Amino acid sequence: MKDSTISKKFKPWRKGKSAKVKIEKGIPSSSANGSLKKQLRSKERFLSKLKDKDDEKAKEIKKKLTKEIDQINTEIKKKEDMLRQKKNASKYHQIKFFERQKLTRIERTVRKKLAEAKQAADFDDVNKYTKQLEQTCMDQLYVAYYPNDIKYIAIFTNGVRIQDVDEKIKQLRKEIKQSILSKLKNGEISEEKSWVNFDIIKAKDFELSLCEEPSIISSLMTPSNNSGAGKTESIRKRKKEDLETKNKVLKEETGRIVKQKVSKTKDVSDSDSSSDSKDSSSDSSDHL
Repeated sequence: MKDSTISKKFKPWRKGKSAKVKIEKGIPSSSANGSLKKQLRSKERFLSKLKDKDDEKAKEIKKKLTKEIDQINTEIKKKEDMLRQKKNASKYHQIKFFERQKLTRIERTVRKKLAEAKQAADFDDVNKYTKQLEQTCMDQLYVAYYPNDIKYIAIFTNGVRIQDVDEKIKQLRKEIKQSILSKLKNGEISEEKSWVNFDIIKAKDFELSLCEEPSIISSLMTPSNNSGAGKTESIRKRKKEDLETKNKVLKEETGRIVKQKVSKTKDVSDSDSSSDSKDSSSDSSDHL
């Protein structure tokens, strides 16, 4: 009876189901990492006990243990890297999404201006907007394929483009862009994201400018920021006007209601006084 109860409780398909799914998906679990660390500690303790022994058998065991310790350390590092990447991907997802939306809008604006410049045969503007479009494509690559194992360095803050003053950050951005371009060129990154403009990138043979030219950056900043500021100002102004209109209407309505109440009170008092005068006159007549 007891054996059948245990077999019912511990069914084969219930044993480590979530752990198996995680292993199949390649998701490292903290418990798996903990078990590896336990294994590492036990092997290191065993190795420390064999330090004083110099016979052939001890040497073989030491060699085997050292190899196993190195393998476990490599596996722990790999799992820690995977967990860090997963954490950073989740942490910076929203920032990257907003930057992606902004870059898509900038690309649309620049493409429109480039088409107008081509139609007008204005070669200076064509050259200018082509460079802007290339810079926007480079920014799209930066956001789309930024490595998840390091902290994300944003392009915009509060809708305004960040102009790097610190040379270290500037150099780091340049290295990240260079790494992304070389990986794309070598086929290490095979996934092409639909919102990134790969036509221009491939046409340039992955040789885009890594340095941000101030003239291009300022021209990219101006239209979007001004339009955004103008929209915000107009919304604020409209809200203010609506509030003033509502207050005015409310004031007029309140004045009208007060006047009505005053006139009613006056009518009631007049009627009361007239009735009192009538009563007094009737009383005097009766007395006579």
